[in-house]
Amino acid sequence: MDYSVLDYNDTPTKQKHRKTILDESFTLFVKNSIHPVTMDDIAKASDMTLRTIYNYYNSKEEIAIDLQISSIHALQMAKTSQMKFENGFEETAHYIRFFGDWFYQHKEVTTYITIFDYSFTEQYPNFRLVDYLNDENVGHIIYESVARGVEDGSIIQKDPSELAYTIAQVAFAYVQKFIYHEMVTTFKPIKPQIGEYQLFIELMINSIRNPL
Repeated sequence: MDYSVLDYNDTPTKQKHRKTILDESFTLFVKNSIHPVTMDDIAKASDMTLRTIYNYYNSKEEIAIDLQISSIHALQMAKTSQMKFENGFEETAHYIRFFGDWFYQHKEVTTYITIFDYSFTEQYPNFRLVDYLNDENVGHIIYESVARGVEDGSIIQKDPSELAYTIAQVAFAYVQKFIYHEMVTTFKPIKPQIGEYQLFIELMINSIRNPL
C-alpha cells in the first residue's frame, strides 16, 4: 500500500520502518480485527522492539487511523477515467461498476475498511482521519457525476448529495457482505449465485435512471 499520503516527512530509514509497522499491522488487523491486537504483537511481527514502535506511534489506534487513511486514499486514487460520457447517468453507472469491481478485487483493503468501521463506531482517537476526509472530499467520489445526471435529467430528480451518499454506502455494504459470505444461500428453483454482487449493482444502477 502507498503510505505517501500520510506525509510524515520521514528520513529514508524511518520511512522503511514505518512501512514495516504499517504493513505488519495491516496483516494482523485483517486477520484478527483491531481490538485483540496489542502493540507487543505489532512489535514482534515487525521484528522491532516495543520502544521502537512507540517512537512512531503512541497506540495501535493511531496505526489503525493511518491505515484507514491509506486505504481510502487508494480507493480515491483508483477513480481515473479518460472516457467521455453521454450524460451524468452513464458516468455514474461507470463509476458504480468500477468501484464495485475495485472493492472485490482488493478484498483485503475492503475487509480492513470494514473492520475499522466496526471497531470505531463512536469517536476516533485523533482527528487525522476526519481532517483527511474533509480536506480531500472523499465522501463525494461520485457526487460530481450524480449531480450532472440530476441536472441533465438522466438521473432521478433527488438531492445529488443524498443520492451519492446512499449509492456509496449501500454499494459498499453489499460488497462487504459478498466478500464475507461468498457462498450464499440459494433456494430452489432460483438460479444459483443469485447473490452475485454484479447483479445487485446493475439493479442499483437501473434504480437511479430517470425514465425519459
